[in-house]
Amino acid sequence: MLNGRFWSYLNTATALIEAYEGDIPFHHYIKQHFRENSKYGSRDRKQISALCYSYFRAGRLFLDQSLPDRIKSAWFICSVEPGELLAFFNAEWNDTVTLSPAEKIRIFNSASIKDIFPFSDQLSKNIADVKDAFILSHLRQPNLFLRMRPGREATILYKLKKANISFEEEGSTLVLANNTDISSIIDTDREVVIQDLSSQLTGEIIKVAATMIKSEMKGPKIWDCCAASGGKSLLAIDTIGNIELTVSDIRKSILENLQERFNKAGVRTYQSMVADLSKPVKGVRPQFDMIIADVPCSGSGTWGRNPEEMHFFHKEKLAEYIALQQQIISNTVPALLPGGQYLYFTCSVYEEENEGAVDYMVKNFGYHLNRMENIIGFDKRADTMFAAWLTAPM
Repeated sequence: MLNGRFWSYLNTATALIEAYEGDIPFHHYIKQHFRENSKYGSRDRKQISALCYSYFRAGRLFLDQSLPDRIKSAWFICSVEPGELLAFFNAEWNDTVTLSPAEKIRIFNSASIKDIFPFSDQLSKNIADVKDAFILSHLRQPNLFLRMRPGREATILYKLKKANISFEEEGSTLVLANNTDISSIIDTDREVVIQDLSSQLTGEIIKVAATMIKSEMKGPKIWDCCAASGGKSLLAIDTIGNIELTVSDIRKSILENLQERFNKAGVRTYQSMVADLSKPVKGVRPQFDMIIADVPCSGSGTWGRNPEEMHFFHKEKLAEYIALQQQIISNTVPALLPGGQYLYFTCSVYEEENEGAVDYMVKNFGYHLNRMENIIGFDKRADTMFAAWLTAPM
């Protein structure tokens, strides 16, 4: 009975992976499959999903094996305790499953840690210094992080405790297991913001940079130029307080989603515009005290959450992102006032997207670098980001 079920799990995972082309996030893809195939129970869905994600987490390991065998091997290196499914795949694996991931990979003579993560020779130096640990972190799912909004802390903690939700509290940050469902317990965006720990830590840079602005009564004028869902804007509002905010992104639909989120968060006063920053912005003039540029990037610092993106990433795409980042910088710096503050963020671990972009700003626009850092989060089961704070010439 179990053998038949386990074969079904493996065969279904194999078919899903073979058909998946990476054009939408895998969690959307697999949910759609399960909606169209209602025969799967919740236990079946959970197991099949886990098999698929283990395969993606293994990156380019086990290329010498067939796809079903790659799924099995990936399940072994991602597992942390014995189980019936693991024994079904290979009875001996249950005896060695508690070894470290590096030790388990060495069992496969043709496998190497570097095969997991693409282009690991191009990592930013601080990440390259801990390369193996960083790469191996992709074999486990990161945590869920919540940022408590100012004044909501007591209410949030009360709700979580009443619902018997396990969490750890670190200042204004709450750490929960990744699969925790808080949707019916806490009012997201109004009470908490779902935001990775490393992204939350950029708030300290935003706060310090804001102290350099000599603002008028209305507060500093800030342009979140690649606003997306507005996470950095909400962080700036909660960190700085009174600001004159302008948000922009390339598609109207993105800004409509942002507006819905801002309404929930109680943010009513801001300016919004659609802007393709790969091209010069018409009528741009120096008017902002601060620009927040959380630019499009490879997303390589978040591949622990979305390992399918690591699986499909190619070197040509990295070159495209680097060119786009330089275009965004070139087309936004004219909007910054002399002596204004430019905050450059990525969720990338590649040097050319990070330190390379800072070098581009310094050499081409005479900006002064105040601070830059790789915000390493993998040791806390969080994402890894890059942050740089520069000042425009007077």
